[in-house]
Amino acid sequence: MLQIRPYSRFASVLTTSLTRLLASLALVSATSAFAQETMMEGEMSEEMTISGDEVVVPVGQQGADKDSMARPMIGMTSDEVEATFGAPKDWSDPVGEPPITIWHYDEFSVYYEYNRVIHTVVKPNATN
Repeated sequence: MLQIRPYSRFASVLTTSLTRLLASLALVSATSAFAQETMMEGEMSEEMTISGDEVVVPVGQQGADKDSMARPMIGMTSDEVEATFGAPKDWSDPVGEPPITIWHYDEFSVYYEYNRVIHTVVKPNATN
């Protein structure tokens, strides 16, 4: 049987980083276009300087502090997860075919296909 795993945490972090980068580039582009338009109209005689802080976190270190966090593993049943981690704080009803259900805990969310874990997502504000 062919099993397709959901994209990894690395892909999720990379997607988030790229989204933020594109949003920043869009803001710089819009600000630059506004500055050029204003200068052409003669309302601004000085150059506009845009500055900001750059935060660089190597991809390999993102989320490293959460690697040792206990969380459900792929293939566990919902009964095993509940016995190990307790009842979820909240959950969603099954959606789609095959049915996908999400259980929400304080530190992570667990995605099920039928009653088996297919993915666990650690929340950004979770602590060890």
